[in-house]
Amino acid sequence: MPKVIGIISAKLAAEARIPNKVLLPLAGKSMLAHHIERMKAAPVDEISVATSRWPGNDIVEKIAKQEGVKCYAGSENDVISRHIAICEKEKADACIRIPCDSPLFEYDVIAELIRSFRQSSSSWYSYVYVNNVSFEYSTMPELVSLNALKKAHEYYQGPAVTLPIWEHWEDFVCCGVPVHKEYNRPEYRLAVDTPMDYVAMSHIYAALYQGKPISLDDVYRWLDANPHIGKLCCGSEHSAINKRFLEAQKNAQSGINS
Repeated sequence: MPKVIGIISAKLAAEARIPNKVLLPLAGKSMLAHHIERMKAAPVDEISVATSRWPGNDIVEKIAKQEGVKCYAGSENDVISRHIAICEKEKADACIRIPCDSPLFEYDVIAELIRSFRQSSSSWYSYVYVNNVSFEYSTMPELVSLNALKKAHEYYQGPAVTLPIWEHWEDFVCCGVPVHKEYNRPEYRLAVDTPMDYVAMSHIYAALYQGKPISLDDVYRWLDANPHIGKLCCGSEHSAINKRFLEAQKNAQSGINS
């Protein structure tokens, strides 16, 4: 059976809009620890944290070790190369990947992504994604095969792992998986990219976290009942790379639906 591992991209970044956010506390645990906890709730074969070789990221490796998962340090900016190296080291056929700015990513859907990959003929899908919730809401993980990572790396050596897949859609065999329509809540963006995002996420975790992963259903119900916090999750200004990603996704989806 094809081996599928979970990879969480996490490194310290003093130049970001919210510096070193992977270490920020949410209900007494770091954001990275919460990402690991949520990935542990999914049926992946192993979990690794992908960080960079910069010495300051030793704390990332320490947290990974404390949480009982592996950590790999690779290129500072070429994030795809980190994923390739981890998959090759762990002899994995594919990975579920999530960046460490999505502390409410939907872990239940991972089982369906893996099932779709494993049931395909010789696991021929390059990329399995959720096709009815936009990535800009930062709640949905992705599955990428090792072969797709290697192909994507020919096009791009930057921080956005699946950007080249969307920009060169015709070169990959992709599978869209729908999720419950209740998860499609475009009024809420649940990433932590700015100080205001962190304020909102801190309120959510303070209200709902009880020592185990918070369900998205509970998050949306709570935000609906607390609109003063919900309005903080309306979305911040996208970075240049995120704008490029969303434009590529829009163009690819337009081609799919035409």
